[in-house]
Amino acid sequence: MNVAKIAVVGTGAMGSGIAQTAAVAGYQVTMTDVIPEALERAQAGIARSVEKLAAKGAISEAQKQAALGIRTAGDLEPVREVDMVIEAATESRMLSNLGRSP
Repeated sequence: MNVAKIAVVGTGAMGSGIAQTAAVAGYQVTMTDVIPEALERAQAGIARSVEKLAAKGAISEAQKQAALGIRTAGDLEPVREVDMVIEAATESRMLSNLGRSP
């Protein structure tokens, strides 16, 4: 199986870190989360991180731009188009999305 496109479900510290690492490694990445603010925080955190890494010479400008180009979605629709899905959502968020309490 050839993996080129990855979706990361959940954008907390782990999910955004996985998304950043995958994008820097050359994968096309989409992050999904049901909370719009979580997507915004993840994007901002990734931007800060890759800016620091690029300033230190730890990643190239192309890798930085790849991470800054991570797509976001508020639902799971984009998951249909990827080769691999990585789940990093918190249990409480997953359960609340199903109408249950943790």
